[in-house]
Amino acid sequence: MLYARLYIDEVGNPSLTASHNHLANQYFSITGVIFEKNHAITHVKPEIEKLKSRFFQNAPSKPTIFHRKDISGRRGAFKVLNIPSIRTQFHTELGIFLQSCAYTVITVCIDKWAQYKKYQKWTFDPYKYAMELIVERYFYHLSAYGLTGDVMIEAINKSRDNMMSNHFAHIHSVGTAFVPNLSARIVSPQLKIQAKAANIPGLQIADLFASPSQKRVMHAYGQPINPTALDAVIINSGLQDGRYHNDGAGKILGYGMKLI
Repeated sequence: MLYARLYIDEVGNPSLTASHNHLANQYFSITGVIFEKNHAITHVKPEIEKLKSRFFQNAPSKPTIFHRKDISGRRGAFKVLNIPSIRTQFHTELGIFLQSCAYTVITVCIDKWAQYKKYQKWTFDPYKYAMELIVERYFYHLSAYGLTGDVMIEAINKSRDNMMSNHFAHIHSVGTAFVPNLSARIVSPQLKIQAKAANIPGLQIADLFASPSQKRVMHAYGQPINPTALDAVIINSGLQDGRYHNDGAGKILGYGMKLI
């Protein structure tokens, strides 16, 4: 049986109270990118390293780590992108790389301000709730394609990492409201947690996708968006409708794209 992994990254502040103080913190989302393990090893990893080596100072002992904010801000290892011709060529080759990869995307976005106005006292932790929703959809994807798999996130800090590890182990054991037997497809009860410096391609692609995919979800539900040039490249090359988890008949909203 083929084996997959769901790589997760987040955008926004998961605190409910943050949205009360500043509407810039209104949305929190997590995005997961599903790769089949063999494809990740034989195609995604070597090709992303080739892409880095063509534009940046990339070496096995000191690899360049793709981080959307740094790429967009053209800082650190990505200062060379301040040269317009190089930036244009990088965007082109990034798009080609994304088109060459096989993956499925799931984004769950929570409008925390709307939830607060509707319920006043919302009892769900946004991060835990979004995690449950994305894991359920991952389970459905694995089931549809006869796969098993596990889940990986990037390390943030000890408190958050422990909270999410414990919550994942809990839902893996007891299930969720809609999937009582997650362990039938998600075989490991351990949430894999890796540091950014570990240079995991799946986590870097999840990082690239998280913000533009949130924008795609908001736009799909009628919210105005203003994508950056980098976001536009990622959306047009890597986040087309066909890349999202669907209901089996092509419906994405509520499946690969979910706004709470």
